[in-house]
Amino acid sequence: MAEKNIDEAQTIRELTRVIDRKEIEIQDVKTSLAGVLQEIRNLNESNLDREVIKKRISEMATNTIYELLIDEKNESVCDYQSKN
Repeated sequence: MAEKNIDEAQTIRELTRVIDRKEIEIQDVKTSLAGVLQEIRNLNESNLDREVIKKRISEMATNTIYELLIDEKNESVCDYQSKN
């Protein structure tokens, strides 16, 4: 019975660490997206040509999507490696 309690406590600690990492990750994504949205707002309020603005916004969107996908892929690989 004591061994079961120890196993449960260890599982709870591990899950707590996972939750803490996920919360940090979520905050990082929010901060990153807030920065991109601020850049878009600044571009939109600038006096640049509309085609230039559209191109820069498209580039920012592409880069942001790429960064999010790379982060997700790297996290999946790390999770797999830590479990094996």
